[in-house]
Amino acid sequence: MKKTALIFCLISLFSFNGIAQTKSVNVDNFWFNYSFRGVPAKPLDPVRFNYAVKINAAAVVKNYVSVDDVESAVNIQGQNKVENLSDASVVVELTFGNIVVSSSEVNERKEESKDKAGNITRKYYYKVIATYTFESSYRVTNDQKPIAGNAIYSRTSPQSYQTQEYGSRKEAADFWNNNREVLIADFYRNLVSVSAETASAQASNLFGFPARTYNRDLLKTMNEKKHDENATFRDAINTVKTELQAMTPDVPLNKERLTDVIEYLKSLPGKYSDPNSKADQRMRYLAYYNLGKIYYYLDEPENVKQYADLIAPNGYDVKDGAKLNKDAEELMALFDKTNIRTRHFSPDNYFADK
Repeated sequence: MKKTALIFCLISLFSFNGIAQTKSVNVDNFWFNYSFRGVPAKPLDPVRFNYAVKINAAAVVKNYVSVDDVESAVNIQGQNKVENLSDASVVVELTFGNIVVSSSEVNERKEESKDKAGNITRKYYYKVIATYTFESSYRVTNDQKPIAGNAIYSRTSPQSYQTQEYGSRKEAADFWNNNREVLIADFYRNLVSVSAETASAQASNLFGFPARTYNRDLLKTMNEKKHDENATFRDAINTVKTELQAMTPDVPLNKERLTDVIEYLKSLPGKYSDPNSKADQRMRYLAYYNLGKIYYYLDEPENVKQYADLIAPNGYDVKDGAKLNKDAEELMALFDKTNIRTRHFSPDNYFADK
Protein backbone atom coordinates (compact mmCIF):
# COMPACT_ATOMS: atom_id res chain seq x y z
CA MET A 1 0.00 0.00 0.00
CA LYS A 2 2.81 2.35 0.94
CA LYS A 3 4.61 1.47 -2.32
CA THR A 4 1.48 2.28 -4.40
CA ALA A 5 1.03 5.60 -2.65
CA LEU A 6 4.67 6.51 -3.29
CA ILE A 7 4.35 5.76 -7.03
CA PHE A 8 1.19 7.88 -7.23
CA CYS A 9 2.96 10.78 -5.57
CA LEU A 10 5.89 10.56 -7.99
CA ILE A 11 3.57 10.54 -11.03
CA SER A 12 1.69 13.55 -9.67
CA LEU A 13 4.95 15.40 -9.09
CA PHE A 14 6.21 14.76 -12.62
CA SER A 15 2.88 15.78 -14.13
CA PHE A 16 2.91 19.02 -12.16
CA ASN A 17 6.35 19.91 -13.50
CA GLY A 18 5.22 19.24 -17.07
CA ILE A 19 7.65 16.35 -17.52
CA ALA A 20 5.13 13.54 -17.82
CA GLN A 21 2.79 15.35 -20.19
CA THR A 22 5.03 15.02 -23.26
CA LYS A 23 8.68 14.64 -24.18
CA SER A 24 8.31 16.45 -27.48
CA VAL A 25 6.29 19.11 -29.28
CA ASN A 26 4.90 18.63 -32.78
CA VAL A 27 5.53 21.79 -34.84
CA ASP A 28 2.97 22.53 -37.59
CA ASN A 29 2.96 25.02 -40.45
CA PHE A 30 0.14 27.56 -40.34
CA TRP A 31 -0.38 29.19 -43.76
CA PHE A 32 -1.94 32.60 -44.27
CA ASN A 33 -2.61 35.25 -46.95
CA TYR A 34 -1.28 38.78 -46.71
CA SER A 35 -1.08 42.04 -48.65
CA PHE A 36 1.10 45.13 -48.64
CA ARG A 37 2.07 48.20 -50.66
CA GLY A 38 5.03 47.85 -53.00
CA VAL A 39 7.53 50.68 -53.42
CA PRO A 40 9.23 51.80 -56.64
CA ALA A 41 12.00 49.61 -58.01
CA LYS A 42 13.47 52.78 -59.53
CA PRO A 43 12.22 55.66 -57.37
CA LEU A 44 12.25 59.11 -58.93
CA ASP A 45 13.01 62.39 -57.23
CA PRO A 46 10.53 63.33 -55.93
CA VAL A 47 9.25 59.82 -55.25
CA ARG A 48 5.64 61.08 -55.50
CA PHE A 49 4.74 62.87 -58.73
CA ASN A 50 2.02 63.88 -61.19
CA TYR A 51 1.72 61.81 -64.33
CA ALA A 52 -0.40 61.88 -67.48
CA VAL A 53 -1.12 59.43 -70.29
CA LYS A 54 -0.66 60.06 -74.01
CA ILE A 55 -2.05 57.73 -76.69
CA ASN A 56 -0.67 57.52 -80.23
CA ALA A 57 -2.93 55.31 -82.34
CA ALA A 58 -3.26 54.57 -86.03
CA ALA A 59 -6.52 55.88 -87.46
CA VAL A 60 -7.92 52.38 -87.92
CA VAL A 61 -7.41 51.61 -84.23
CA LYS A 62 -9.74 54.47 -83.29
CA ASN A 63 -12.51 52.81 -85.30
CA TYR A 64 -12.56 49.97 -82.78
CA VAL A 65 -11.23 51.38 -79.51
CA SER A 66 -12.01 54.47 -77.44
CA VAL A 67 -8.85 56.46 -76.82
CA ASP A 68 -10.44 57.95 -73.68
CA ASP A 69 -11.07 54.47 -72.32
CA VAL A 70 -7.46 53.48 -72.96
CA GLU A 71 -6.20 56.60 -71.20
CA SER A 72 -8.37 55.75 -68.20
CA ALA A 73 -7.04 52.18 -68.16
CA VAL A 74 -3.37 53.21 -67.96
CA ASN A 75 -2.26 53.93 -64.40
CA ILE A 76 0.86 54.15 -62.27
CA GLN A 77 -0.46 52.83 -58.97
CA GLY A 78 -0.05 55.17 -56.03
CA GLN A 79 0.95 58.20 -58.13
CA ASN A 80 -1.19 61.24 -58.88
CA LYS A 81 -2.83 61.11 -62.31
CA VAL A 82 -3.66 64.40 -64.09
CA GLU A 83 -5.37 65.06 -67.41
CA ASN A 84 -3.14 67.77 -68.86
CA LEU A 85 0.33 66.83 -70.07
CA SER A 86 1.58 70.27 -69.02
CA ASP A 87 0.72 69.48 -65.38
CA ALA A 88 2.69 66.21 -65.36
CA SER A 89 6.39 65.63 -64.76
CA VAL A 90 5.98 61.99 -65.88
CA VAL A 91 4.20 60.89 -69.06
CA VAL A 92 3.23 57.33 -70.01
CA GLU A 93 2.98 57.20 -73.79
CA LEU A 94 1.36 54.26 -75.61
CA THR A 95 1.66 53.75 -79.35
CA PHE A 96 -0.58 51.38 -81.32
CA GLY A 97 -0.18 50.25 -84.91
CA ASN A 98 -2.73 48.45 -87.07
CA ILE A 99 -3.52 44.75 -87.42
CA VAL A 100 -2.19 43.05 -90.53
CA VAL A 101 -3.69 39.63 -91.37
CA SER A 102 -0.89 37.72 -93.06
CA SER A 103 -2.76 34.46 -93.72
CA SER A 104 -6.07 32.64 -93.22
CA GLU A 105 -6.23 29.00 -94.20
CA VAL A 106 -8.75 26.18 -93.76
CA ASN A 107 -7.16 23.39 -91.78
CA GLU A 108 -8.40 19.81 -92.19
CA ARG A 109 -8.39 17.15 -89.48
CA LYS A 110 -9.20 13.50 -90.19
CA GLU A 111 -10.56 11.15 -87.56
CA GLU A 112 -10.74 7.40 -88.17
CA SER A 113 -12.60 4.69 -86.24
CA LYS A 114 -12.85 0.95 -86.83
CA ASP A 115 -15.82 -1.24 -85.94
CA LYS A 116 -15.68 -4.92 -84.87
CA ALA A 117 -15.91 -6.11 -88.44
CA GLY A 118 -12.84 -4.08 -89.36
CA ASN A 119 -14.72 -1.45 -91.34
CA ILE A 120 -13.05 1.97 -91.17
CA THR A 121 -15.12 5.15 -90.86
CA ARG A 122 -13.52 8.48 -91.60
CA LYS A 123 -14.73 11.88 -90.43
CA TYR A 124 -13.32 15.22 -91.48
CA TYR A 125 -13.32 18.44 -89.48
CA TYR A 126 -12.41 21.91 -90.71
CA LYS A 127 -11.38 25.15 -89.05
CA VAL A 128 -9.77 28.40 -90.17
CA ILE A 129 -6.41 29.31 -88.71
CA ALA A 130 -5.64 33.01 -89.15
CA THR A 131 -2.27 34.61 -88.50
CA TYR A 132 -1.92 38.34 -87.93
CA THR A 133 0.50 40.88 -86.51
CA PHE A 134 0.06 43.92 -84.32
CA GLU A 135 2.48 46.49 -83.02
CA SER A 136 2.33 48.34 -79.72
CA SER A 137 4.84 49.88 -77.36
CA TYR A 138 5.06 52.13 -74.35
CA ARG A 139 7.48 54.79 -73.18
CA VAL A 140 7.78 56.65 -69.90
CA THR A 141 9.40 60.08 -69.81
CA ASN A 142 10.39 62.25 -66.87
CA ASP A 143 10.65 65.94 -67.77
CA GLN A 144 10.65 64.75 -71.40
CA LYS A 145 13.63 62.43 -70.85
CA PRO A 146 12.96 58.71 -71.55
CA ILE A 147 13.32 56.60 -68.41
CA ALA A 148 11.58 53.34 -69.38
CA GLY A 149 9.75 51.57 -72.18
CA ASN A 150 9.73 48.69 -74.59
CA ALA A 151 7.71 46.94 -77.28
CA ILE A 152 4.65 45.05 -76.04
CA TYR A 153 3.56 43.47 -79.33
CA SER A 154 5.96 43.21 -82.26
CA ARG A 155 5.57 42.52 -85.97
CA THR A 156 8.13 39.75 -85.54
CA SER A 157 5.84 37.83 -83.15
CA PRO A 158 2.66 36.85 -85.04
CA GLN A 159 -0.62 36.20 -83.25
CA SER A 160 -2.87 33.27 -84.13
CA TYR A 161 -6.62 32.75 -84.13
CA GLN A 162 -8.55 29.51 -84.71
CA THR A 163 -12.26 29.12 -85.39
CA GLN A 164 -14.21 26.23 -83.98
CA GLU A 165 -14.37 23.07 -86.10
CA TYR A 166 -17.04 22.59 -88.75
CA GLY A 167 -18.26 19.61 -90.75
CA SER A 168 -17.30 21.08 -94.13
CA ARG A 169 -14.58 23.25 -95.58
CA LYS A 170 -17.18 25.73 -96.84
CA GLU A 171 -18.76 26.23 -93.40
CA ALA A 172 -15.39 27.04 -91.85
CA ALA A 173 -14.44 29.45 -94.65
CA ASP A 174 -17.87 31.12 -94.56
CA PHE A 175 -17.63 31.71 -90.82
CA TRP A 176 -14.30 33.50 -91.17
CA ASN A 177 -15.34 35.51 -94.23
CA ASN A 178 -18.70 36.54 -92.78
CA ASN A 179 -17.35 37.48 -89.36
CA ARG A 180 -13.90 38.77 -90.24
CA GLU A 181 -14.61 42.41 -89.33
CA VAL A 182 -16.24 41.52 -86.01
CA LEU A 183 -13.35 39.23 -85.14
CA ILE A 184 -10.74 41.85 -86.03
CA ALA A 185 -12.58 44.36 -83.85
CA ASP A 186 -12.29 41.87 -80.98
CA PHE A 187 -8.59 41.43 -81.74
CA TYR A 188 -8.05 45.19 -81.49
CA ARG A 189 -9.93 45.50 -78.20
CA ASN A 190 -8.06 42.59 -76.65
CA LEU A 191 -4.60 43.65 -77.86
CA VAL A 192 -5.06 47.25 -76.80
CA SER A 193 -6.41 46.17 -73.40
CA VAL A 194 -3.46 43.85 -72.79
CA SER A 195 -1.06 46.59 -73.91
CA ALA A 196 -2.60 49.05 -71.43
CA GLU A 197 -2.41 46.49 -68.62
CA THR A 198 1.20 45.67 -69.45
CA ALA A 199 2.28 49.30 -69.55
CA SER A 200 0.47 49.98 -66.27
CA ALA A 201 2.04 47.01 -64.52
CA GLN A 202 5.56 47.79 -65.69
CA ALA A 203 5.35 51.50 -64.92
CA SER A 204 3.80 50.77 -61.52
CA ASN A 205 6.56 48.32 -60.62
CA LEU A 206 9.28 50.76 -61.63
CA PHE A 207 7.89 54.06 -60.36
CA GLY A 208 4.69 53.45 -58.39
CA PHE A 209 3.30 52.00 -55.21
CA PRO A 210 1.37 48.94 -56.40
CA ALA A 211 -0.90 46.94 -54.11
CA ARG A 212 0.38 43.39 -53.63
CA THR A 213 -1.46 40.29 -52.45
CA TYR A 214 0.18 36.95 -51.74
CA ASN A 215 -1.25 33.69 -50.46
CA ARG A 216 1.75 31.77 -49.18
CA ASP A 217 3.51 32.67 -45.98
CA LEU A 218 3.49 30.77 -42.74
CA LEU A 219 3.48 31.01 -39.02
CA LYS A 220 4.42 28.06 -36.82
CA THR A 221 2.02 26.46 -34.37
CA MET A 222 2.05 23.39 -32.15
CA ASN A 223 -0.13 20.31 -32.27
CA GLU A 224 0.46 18.46 -29.04
CA LYS A 225 -2.71 17.87 -27.04
CA LYS A 226 -0.76 16.45 -24.09
CA HIS A 227 1.16 19.69 -23.65
CA ASP A 228 -0.28 22.23 -21.21
CA GLU A 229 0.56 25.09 -23.58
CA ASN A 230 -1.22 23.62 -26.62
CA ALA A 231 -4.61 25.37 -26.46
CA THR A 232 -3.22 28.73 -25.35
CA PHE A 233 -0.50 28.72 -27.98
CA ARG A 234 -2.83 27.75 -30.83
CA ASP A 235 -5.28 30.49 -29.79
CA ALA A 236 -2.45 33.02 -29.82
CA ILE A 237 -1.34 32.05 -33.34
CA ASN A 238 -4.93 32.10 -34.57
CA THR A 239 -5.13 35.69 -33.31
CA VAL A 240 -1.96 36.58 -35.23
CA LYS A 241 -3.32 35.00 -38.42
CA THR A 242 -6.61 36.88 -38.11
CA GLU A 243 -4.81 40.20 -37.71
CA LEU A 244 -2.39 39.49 -40.57
CA GLN A 245 -5.27 38.75 -42.92
CA ALA A 246 -7.03 41.96 -41.85
CA MET A 247 -3.96 43.89 -43.00
CA THR A 248 -4.32 45.67 -46.37
CA PRO A 249 -1.96 47.68 -48.57
CA ASP A 250 -3.45 50.80 -46.96
CA VAL A 251 -3.95 49.51 -43.41
CA PRO A 252 -1.01 48.24 -41.32
CA LEU A 253 -0.99 45.35 -38.89
CA ASN A 254 -2.66 46.46 -35.64
CA LYS A 255 0.10 46.24 -33.04
CA GLU A 256 -2.18 47.06 -30.12
CA ARG A 257 -4.32 44.00 -30.80
CA LEU A 258 -1.18 41.85 -30.74
CA THR A 259 0.34 43.26 -27.55
CA ASP A 260 -0.85 40.37 -25.38
CA VAL A 261 0.27 37.78 -27.95
CA ILE A 262 3.73 39.37 -28.23
CA GLU A 263 4.17 39.41 -24.45
CA TYR A 264 2.97 35.82 -24.23
CA LEU A 265 5.45 34.64 -26.87
CA LYS A 266 8.27 36.55 -25.18
CA SER A 267 7.52 34.74 -21.92
CA LEU A 268 7.87 31.23 -23.36
CA PRO A 269 11.69 30.93 -23.66
CA GLY A 270 12.07 31.65 -19.95
CA LYS A 271 9.26 29.29 -19.07
CA TYR A 272 10.68 26.45 -21.19
CA SER A 273 14.38 26.88 -20.60
CA ASP A 274 15.59 23.31 -20.05
CA PRO A 275 18.56 22.88 -22.47
CA ASN A 276 18.15 19.10 -22.40
CA SER A 277 14.44 19.01 -23.25
CA LYS A 278 13.45 18.66 -26.91
CA ALA A 279 9.97 19.88 -26.04
CA ASP A 280 11.38 23.04 -24.45
CA GLN A 281 13.73 23.54 -27.41
CA ARG A 282 10.78 23.50 -29.81
CA MET A 283 8.74 25.83 -27.61
CA ARG A 284 11.59 28.35 -27.70
CA TYR A 285 11.82 27.96 -31.48
CA LEU A 286 8.08 28.57 -31.87
CA ALA A 287 8.40 31.75 -29.82
CA TYR A 288 11.44 33.11 -31.69
CA TYR A 289 10.12 32.27 -35.15
CA ASN A 290 6.65 33.74 -34.64
CA LEU A 291 8.00 36.87 -32.98
CA GLY A 292 10.27 37.35 -36.01
CA LYS A 293 7.31 37.01 -38.37
CA ILE A 294 5.13 39.38 -36.36
CA TYR A 295 7.81 42.06 -36.32
CA TYR A 296 8.42 41.52 -40.05
CA TYR A 297 4.81 42.39 -40.82
CA LEU A 298 4.91 45.23 -38.31
CA ASP A 299 7.70 46.61 -40.53
CA GLU A 300 10.25 46.47 -37.70
CA PRO A 301 13.24 44.71 -39.29
CA GLU A 302 15.60 45.42 -36.38
CA ASN A 303 13.32 43.40 -34.09
CA VAL A 304 13.09 40.66 -36.71
CA LYS A 305 16.87 40.27 -36.55
CA GLN A 306 16.82 40.15 -32.76
CA TYR A 307 14.70 36.99 -32.75
CA ALA A 308 16.17 35.53 -35.94
CA ASP A 309 19.57 35.55 -34.24
CA LEU A 310 18.22 33.39 -31.39
CA ILE A 311 17.04 30.54 -33.64
CA ALA A 312 20.44 29.08 -34.62
CA PRO A 313 21.85 28.90 -31.04
CA ASN A 314 18.62 27.22 -29.96
CA GLY A 315 19.44 24.40 -32.39
CA TYR A 316 16.06 23.64 -33.98
CA ASP A 317 15.33 24.52 -37.65
CA VAL A 318 18.39 26.76 -37.67
CA LYS A 319 17.94 27.69 -41.36
CA ASP A 320 14.81 29.64 -40.44
CA GLY A 321 16.98 32.11 -38.56
CA ALA A 322 19.02 32.81 -41.71
CA LYS A 323 15.81 33.22 -43.76
CA LEU A 324 14.34 35.69 -41.30
CA ASN A 325 17.60 37.62 -41.21
CA LYS A 326 17.61 37.82 -45.00
CA ASP A 327 14.00 39.07 -44.98
CA ALA A 328 14.93 41.72 -42.41
CA GLU A 329 17.95 42.92 -44.39
CA GLU A 330 15.91 43.14 -47.61
CA LEU A 331 13.23 45.11 -45.78
CA MET A 332 15.82 47.53 -44.38
CA ALA A 333 17.27 48.03 -47.87
CA LEU A 334 13.78 48.64 -49.23
CA PHE A 335 13.11 51.31 -46.62
CA ASP A 336 16.47 52.96 -47.26
CA LYS A 337 15.71 53.15 -50.99
CA THR A 338 12.68 55.42 -50.56
CA ASN A 339 12.98 56.51 -46.90
CA ILE A 340 9.44 55.19 -46.45
CA ARG A 341 9.46 52.99 -43.34
CA THR A 342 6.25 51.08 -43.91
CA ARG A 343 4.68 48.83 -46.54
CA HIS A 344 1.11 49.63 -45.49
CA PHE A 345 -0.10 53.12 -46.29
CA SER A 346 -2.41 55.11 -48.52
CA PRO A 347 -0.18 57.12 -50.89
CA ASP A 348 -2.70 59.96 -51.02
CA ASN A 349 -2.83 60.26 -47.23
CA TYR A 350 0.86 59.54 -46.65
CA PHE A 351 2.17 62.17 -49.04
CA ALA A 352 -0.49 64.72 -48.11
CA ASP A 353 1.23 64.99 -44.71
CA LYS A 354 4.71 65.54 -46.22
